[in-house]
Amino acid sequence: SRVDISSPFTQFNGPSGINTSLPSMARFDGHIYLGSTNGLLKYNQINGRFETVEGMPNQQIFKLVKDSNQLLITNDGLFALVNNKIKLLRPSVAGDLQLDGLLHSAIHPKVLYTGGINGLKVFLRNGGNWEYYGTVANLSDQIWGFSENTDGSVWTATQSGIVYRFTPSFNEQGDPVLKNFKVEKFGNSQGLVNASGLVFHLGNETFFPGDSCIYRYDEIQKRFVSDYRFGHMPKHGGYDEFFITRDAKGRVFLDF
Repeated sequence: SRVDISSPFTQFNGPSGINTSLPSMARFDGHIYLGSTNGLLKYNQINGRFETVEGMPNQQIFKLVKDSNQLLITNDGLFALVNNKIKLLRPSVAGDLQLDGLLHSAIHPKVLYTGGINGLKVFLRNGGNWEYYGTVANLSDQIWGFSENTDGSVWTATQSGIVYRFTPSFNEQGDPVLKNFKVEKFGNSQGLVNASGLVFHLGNETFFPGDSCIYRYDEIQKRFVSDYRFGHMPKHGGYDEFFITRDAKGRVFLDF
């Protein structure tokens, strides 16, 4: 590998306005936003500091998702940044919408899936707005993330070593029928051994990190199998820390 040591590299920390952990990051409308454990930060290109965005609760932000002309934000409730202003899309009533994960379905564009400590919640697009639609039964575990399959089914991440897959159902008008959502639970008995419960979407595939390997789900065998395309990784600590992503050139990067 090669590194261009002459390239500018800047470290941002306390003096730059960052005094807490950063679960999420996004570039939106020409600006860099950081979801922190204490609210939303925006980079000020004039003074070189990250500054607090007013109007957001000072709680953890695990997901920032660009949605046309707005930036969707998970928090204690669902928020959006529109025209440089924070907009509350749906409040959390007695903690019923403390969100960690967010997925705007690519297969069903009018549907937004959200996950948190109270399971799976669904929003439906009405014109240009997202409106709360309801809760999916039989999926009450805390949900941290999503990975959507090409058939519209969705894998959901937990932090308890298990994963779920739900298959949505729709009526003739194209609206979700929440009571007919099929929910499946997977764990050790399906071959997902020493796994973190997280899911990662890469291309059209979903990967499931384990302590010493990466799993994928084999539809023919109906169980999880080790995927060695990225090599053999014994005792690499994938249970404690793992991340996988792909850049614009198609190169895959893994962090154990």
